[in-house]
Amino acid sequence: MRSLIPRRPKLSRTGRRIANLAIAMALLAVPAWLALNPYSAWERVGEEIGEVLRDASHRSGLVVAVMEIDGHQRTTRRELVEALGIQVGDPILAVDLGAARTRVESLPWVASARLSRELPDRIAVSVTERTPLAFWQLEGRLQLIDPDGVLIGTADLSQFPGLPIVVGPGAETHAAGLLAMLDGEPELAGLVRGATWVGGRRWNLYLGNDVVVKLPEHDPAAAWAIFAELEREHRILARSINVIDLRLPGRVSVRVPGRSPGGTGNGLG
Repeated sequence: MRSLIPRRPKLSRTGRRIANLAIAMALLAVPAWLALNPYSAWERVGEEIGEVLRDASHRSGLVVAVMEIDGHQRTTRRELVEALGIQVGDPILAVDLGAARTRVESLPWVASARLSRELPDRIAVSVTERTPLAFWQLEGRLQLIDPDGVLIGTADLSQFPGLPIVVGPGAETHAAGLLAMLDGEPELAGLVRGATWVGGRRWNLYLGNDVVVKLPEHDPAAAWAIFAELEREHRILARSINVIDLRLPGRVSVRVPGRSPGGTGNGLG
């Protein structure tokens, strides 16, 4: 999405020459000022440089007339403009692009932003927004997270039906790896409705048919592949089973309602 604020008339060729001369004189004045004020605080130096740039911008007609913003879908243009803190008519040389970028990147949906100053009068902003990955549940509260585990705090959760739920402290930072692993077996992945990060080291998966799959701490991808192969060959999810335990290497244990767990080395007991 691209947002524009109407452009001012461009400077003439003579105007641009005058502007360039004014900028050069302003920049030459900075080291001269520093030579005359060697003991001033750095804060004062910054203020003086800012004043020089603002004065040069005003005298040469270099002021913000256009703010072009693109890449945003979930963040509104109004939110971005307010975060930028840049107004039409501001001296373009004095705009602090770094501070403006920091404010934009503090918005919930914004993952990163690029800002550039295009003389004589344009500020260009390109935004990259976060991609919803899953819901993270902690202490009973659901929040939307992106693949880096960053919370998207103001999101309307009802807009994202079907996303899996990951539960527990640390689950948000491990969710992307889990979901990438599950996608290696897409038929089974479609059955997973949620996952709990257990003890800060492994996952329990909850399938839509009320079956719990306990993955091991080490090499869970291999265990997931074994489970997928067993399902293809034996259709174990069609049986009366409520727990499938894959935590022991080379062994699959199952539990049926009302019975003790049992299993074999490479199949079902």
